[in-house]
Amino acid sequence: MDVFRHWLWALFFLVAAGCDDGGCPSGQVDVAGSCVECGDDGDCGVGHCSDLYRCVECTADGHCPEGVCADDGRCVACVEDSDCLYGWCSGEQCQGYLGIGSPCDRDAMCVTDNCHDGTCLGSAGDGCEAGTQCESGICTDGLCCLDPCDGPCERCSVGGVCEAVASGHDDGCATYCVEGNCQKCPEGMADTGTSCMDLYEAPGVAGGLPFVMFTFNEADAWCVARGKRLCLDTEWTAMCEGPDQTAYVYGDTRVPGVCNDDETWLSYNQTLLSQWPYGVATPEVETLEELIQLVTDTSTAAAESAAHVMDLYQAEPSGSNEGCTNVNAIFDLTGNVEEWTRRADGGTTDFHGNLKGRYWADTRTCQNNITTHGDGFRFYEIGFRCCMDHPDGE
Repeated sequence: MDVFRHWLWALFFLVAAGCDDGGCPSGQVDVAGSCVECGDDGDCGVGHCSDLYRCVECTADGHCPEGVCADDGRCVACVEDSDCLYGWCSGEQCQGYLGIGSPCDRDAMCVTDNCHDGTCLGSAGDGCEAGTQCESGICTDGLCCLDPCDGPCERCSVGGVCEAVASGHDDGCATYCVEGNCQKCPEGMADTGTSCMDLYEAPGVAGGLPFVMFTFNEADAWCVARGKRLCLDTEWTAMCEGPDQTAYVYGDTRVPGVCNDDETWLSYNQTLLSQWPYGVATPEVETLEELIQLVTDTSTAAAESAAHVMDLYQAEPSGSNEGCTNVNAIFDLTGNVEEWTRRADGGTTDFHGNLKGRYWADTRTCQNNITTHGDGFRFYEIGFRCCMDHPDGE
């Protein structure tokens, strides 16, 4: 009985005194009369003191050098998807985004941010290769689109809606687009009503120097290699005289210098011109400068011929005479270089050409014809331009 009485007294004094540090087990401290693991961060050798008075790795995201603080006080890579700078959260680890077609259970898993019926799919405006990759089921112009956008000069925009092609090319248009309308002729050509004509003398480049020293046959081959042909003399005349059927491209009265037609005539040496080699003015030649260099490299005699041609040459860059055109917007039909055309009447054997427009030191009317030179004739002031039938066959 005495032993029991002493035990009760000891318990009374212990409770009355509270659990001070001296009375708490090793590794615990007294907080408000209770023995706990910690009262503040200083009681934890490593880590932090939680609201439950336990030493944990972290109590806030800022305690984790990388990642976030989980509810149980551990530093982990992620707890939810928003914790990941890239990707989504699974098993407290950030996972890379899933590609189109991958199984998913929420949008955050998908690189497109679109989980549809358990599969990652592209949203309107996302890149695609096939309609099966898009929520809309439509892939147009490499984008998931809400509508097919398959009309001429119509394409899918970055927002996934159809828009008109203001300028440029479109798969639904065989030529090119202007303000959403498919043109009958390719860019750089004018519509004659029945065909298309280059805006500039061959090689057909604005600011380029026109070719010379091509025969009729060589000029025709150069055009054919580009899906075109030499212009017929009748369509050439119609575009030169315009709807008012004027004598010159700009009107009925000649005005020297409006076109390049008033340069000083220079005497030529036929012997030197005859040294020009055959087989050099091929469809592969792209510029006058290239042609002259090829001829120069052929032989000494050919080089002398090329030098003489350039001494005589007074053509100006295509399109530089801004007044030398009409409503058809085709440049230099009068002057600059004389142009090979094909006779619409078929011509005669070895005489299929009609030279039109004259050149830098002379001028003729749009209606004037020169049909006296054969298909193998070349000269220092003769060039050409190309035409083509409408691409759509109209």
